[in-house]
Amino acid sequence: MASSSRSTATTAGTSRTATAPAVEDALIIGVDFGTTFSGVAWCYTGAPEAIRTIKNWPGSDNIREKVPTLLSYSQKEGSSKYKWGAEVSSEDTNQLAWFKLLLDQEQESFGSGLVNRTTGHTRVTQKARTGSDELGRLKATVQKMPKGKQPIDLVTDFLSRIHKHTMKTIYKSYPLSVTEQFGKEKAIKYCLTVPAVWSDRAKNLTKQAARRAGMNEANSEIRLIGEPEAAAAHCLKSYHGTANCLKVGDIYVIADCGGGTVDLITYEITKTEPVLELRECASGNGGFCGSTSLNRRFEQLVQSRLGKAYYDSLKVRTRWAILNHFDRYLKTSFKDGPAATEDDGDGDDDDDDDDDDDEEEEEIKYFCPLAGERDDIEKGIRGGYLVVSKEEMKNVFIPSFQEIEKLIMEQVASAEKKTNCLVTGVLLVGGFGSSEYLYSYLASRIHSSSGNVIKILQPPDAWTAIVNGAVVDSVAYHNNFHIVTSRIARFSYGLRISLPFIPGYHPERRRFYCKFTGRCLCSHRMEWLVKKVGIDDFLHTELELGMEIPNQKSMKVEVQRAFKVGKKLKFDHQIYCSKDDSPPAAYEDGNGIELLCSYEVDFGLRSGVDVDYRSTSIRGEAYWAFPFEVCLIRNTEMTFSSEMGGKRLGTITVDYGHEFPME
Repeated sequence: MASSSRSTATTAGTSRTATAPAVEDALIIGVDFGTTFSGVAWCYTGAPEAIRTIKNWPGSDNIREKVPTLLSYSQKEGSSKYKWGAEVSSEDTNQLAWFKLLLDQEQESFGSGLVNRTTGHTRVTQKARTGSDELGRLKATVQKMPKGKQPIDLVTDFLSRIHKHTMKTIYKSYPLSVTEQFGKEKAIKYCLTVPAVWSDRAKNLTKQAARRAGMNEANSEIRLIGEPEAAAAHCLKSYHGTANCLKVGDIYVIADCGGGTVDLITYEITKTEPVLELRECASGNGGFCGSTSLNRRFEQLVQSRLGKAYYDSLKVRTRWAILNHFDRYLKTSFKDGPAATEDDGDGDDDDDDDDDDDEEEEEIKYFCPLAGERDDIEKGIRGGYLVVSKEEMKNVFIPSFQEIEKLIMEQVASAEKKTNCLVTGVLLVGGFGSSEYLYSYLASRIHSSSGNVIKILQPPDAWTAIVNGAVVDSVAYHNNFHIVTSRIARFSYGLRISLPFIPGYHPERRRFYCKFTGRCLCSHRMEWLVKKVGIDDFLHTELELGMEIPNQKSMKVEVQRAFKVGKKLKFDHQIYCSKDDSPPAAYEDGNGIELLCSYEVDFGLRSGVDVDYRSTSIRGEAYWAFPFEVCLIRNTEMTFSSEMGGKRLGTITVDYGHEFPME
């Protein structure tokens, strides 16, 4: 066990290298792997402003920027065939949806406790939201998963098709002289988006699935970025080009309102020249209040109007047509404002018709197809349509809007408390974030701690802001600078050490005497490199064993390891983590500290003369006492390393094997 002296944090700019080398051109591919829809954008770094989005997808006759995140496996025994995306139809009774969320078992708002693997089977439990249809949808997906498949296998299969279609599309877009260099002279760099509040384990599973899907072929690399961070990179970077639009100290809440979930995070602008730089200033939050909650509520409305037995008797295609019409037309066009009439816009301001206009507005109806069904006044069926009132439509939207409002206000309060500054604006992105009705609802309701209304911003490309931002950020990363320079720690990370024993303070059962020095020590103490309550800085580089380590950002703790002379100078170093807001000072069974990873440290890689590190023990035996540093290097993934005299002696990029016990 190591003994510790002190912790340090070193900082030096945001460049990935002390002197940035010349950068070769590469193909940058952003993948927004979403809960309900997924999209892809790319650019060639030789022309970074020309970001292109895939709009043609297999199985779809329409030009759309995204493809449904759906799978449907063949039910024929022994068949490995499956359909994906728009190939999956309403008549595929074994379609799998929302499987992305099955990667994360630790987020309570995103389905904590959803998947427990017991006796080789997958079991879904419902924790936080009893009766939630969203969790029911996940349960249905798990029940329909092919035998032997796990959530990571579903994600791998879907990303495999995304990868193949993406490369096929890109190869058709460039001449042979360019495409024959991809993956060879010109690297292919993938950037996948993940929810900001996802656990480390879920991020790593996403990256594993991407590798298995073929995204790590020759001269390729894969990195991850938080979805709101990607949106911020795209939107704020676009504002950066407008004079006086952004100022140092401005604070923006990013609200990624998607199909399944709403994901929020807050950034403060720390630099505008020569490049834009941001820091995360409030820990993200999120919830199950995306636009599919509207579909569920509308279906419940239809069931209540028709009666469950009547609704269940409808053909599958008819039920699909009802929900599809709502999803594609009513949901996107509905707004709680003055109704448009046939006379609007003709310049006629005849006051005599005002009362009639008010009556027309009160009688606004919305129509949903019910082909082949007879008129029924009691059920509201007329002329082959189900007639829905404006008030009924509002009741479909308002509960989700209220949840989103609550999440945004919580984020605003957290950001203003931590920074002691007022939030400048709220950016709505994502498919649901492009809703005009959501915008108008929030515009007068979101306010700062001072009581002032906060401006809501809604970019015209809100649906593709995340995937475009993944490309924008990756281009910056490729060119050795970073838009987001620091993030909030969501876990505490540290190591077990031994400290000088303090009678009356340290427990007697942990007291022992060092066999080399004879000092009285206390074992099982924790030294935390990063605490959840703090902000940790990130180093964006990968170094090989034995390479010189440039003076950049990292979190470090100085420790010491002793070896008897003649013994192997290697040991397995263990790193621990805790999700508690205030991590414990000592390691004990059941106190929330979990083993995160371990890696081999080899002092045989050290350089220089070791005479100063050689000593004689109390037993007269020669031993080595090596001081070294344990460093945490972070981006969307983490690398731990042990360093001595400027040399890296051991390292690991975390497999995120920790999975906290289910409650």
